[in-house]
Amino acid sequence: MPDFAPSLGSIKGPYGETIVSQDGVRPTYCVAVTAVTPAATPTDVVVLPGSASKIVKIRRIIIGGIAGTAGTMIVNFVRRSTAATGGTATTPTPTKFDSADPAATAVLQQFSANPTVGTSAGIVYANRIFLNLTTALNDRIVQDFVYGAEPHVLRGTGEFFAINFAGATVPASGVIDYAIYWTEE
Repeated sequence: MPDFAPSLGSIKGPYGETIVSQDGVRPTYCVAVTAVTPAATPTDVVVLPGSASKIVKIRRIIIGGIAGTAGTMIVNFVRRSTAATGGTATTPTPTKFDSADPAATAVLQQFSANPTVGTSAGIVYANRIFLNLTTALNDRIVQDFVYGAEPHVLRGTGEFFAINFAGATVPASGVIDYAIYWTEE
């Protein structure tokens, strides 16, 4: 018979999955951007590095987009052990979930021109996304790492998490929307 009683740190479901986390509230941050114009054959479009002073835990990722000509794109989530170099990057300001939280220590980079990607430490997710016409219903990928799954953990400045599009051609007039949520402890 499954144990439905709360265990230390969480409430478990009938199959051992975490239903409600009771591990406390941690500073939570999000970068959400619409209509990112990637490079024509994008590699790493978003890179979140680890922090020198905090442990970064990626909790949720949402990716979508639209195009003038419908088409698919490969989407990979890649752990990297070295930083991307070059390219053209901006650093969108993370939104704090609580205004009393300190500023985020992880500084996300968003690339509009491909960098030289860092060394892969493994692909942790691979899929395809359909970019539909701007007037049609659009596909999106939602990956949650909070209910029964360990989040992607970045320990220190030598670990990186990238949203990568494998150098595939972007459908005509294609733009990407994304949101990435993380905690720091």
